[in-house]
Amino acid sequence: MAKKARQWSTDEIEGLLESRYAGGAWAVLFQVPNGTAGGKSRTADALAMGLWPSQGLHLHGHEIKVSRSDWQKEMQDVAKAEAIAHFCHFWWLVAPEHVAKLEEIPPLWGWMVPTGSGLRVRKPAGIRTDRQSPDDHFLAALFRVMVRDINRGASAQEIRKAREDGERAAKEHRAWTAKSQVERAERDARELRETIETFKAASGIDLRSWENRLCVREIAKAVQLIVDGGDPLAALKGDLERFVRHADNLREAAVTALAELPAGEEGDAPITAAGELRAG
Repeated sequence: MAKKARQWSTDEIEGLLESRYAGGAWAVLFQVPNGTAGGKSRTADALAMGLWPSQGLHLHGHEIKVSRSDWQKEMQDVAKAEAIAHFCHFWWLVAPEHVAKLEEIPPLWGWMVPTGSGLRVRKPAGIRTDRQSPDDHFLAALFRVMVRDINRGASAQEIRKAREDGERAAKEHRAWTAKSQVERAERDARELRETIETFKAASGIDLRSWENRLCVREIAKAVQLIVDGGDPLAALKGDLERFVRHADNLREAAVTALAELPAGEEGDAPITAAGELRAG
């Protein structure tokens, strides 16, 4: 059974592009249109500009696709990308392996595929010898995106600070709660020990001893009986009287059952109603 392809999101691929173009050698912008206001007709998913002459002052454009159907729609009119691609030295498709096929990639387009360790070049991009210099509309769009990202970066810093402050406050609250619970448990334990010692001093019964632990419920019942104004001896007498009555009922039931049995052999001693042997 074929392994199901991983589904990548646009945000995840943007993160990989940020990692690829990280550091002082690159500047990367996302969602860059080809103009402003009514002059905007196409948007590049990502633009990366090389900043070091030693590595090439080249502008790379990127088209991100995360589904096969989206790429198939793009293939119906790849010329649409030219609205921005003709300002770039290189143009890339950034899409998972299952989204595109190698033979579908236009001649000068490159293809990068996302992996767990970053972006991998599936097909190198060819440099555009017919590249045009950016016009004023495109430059205005670039500067607008830069201002947007600067403002967004400031907001992101505020959000990050607020989140860090919230996490710190939550951590302090958890620590305070845990400390309060420990202190309350220690106080309850201390009060319980004092109560046990007071009970021992008054009654001579140590509830912590092993034998008393086994009958602590009975001790508690006896104490409750006294608290309620009862007489422990009277309660014991009542229990014994009930035991005697149950024994009498059991003896009478046994006598009745024996009387109903067939007569035994000669010499067997009959039993009286009182349960005593009668001489033959």
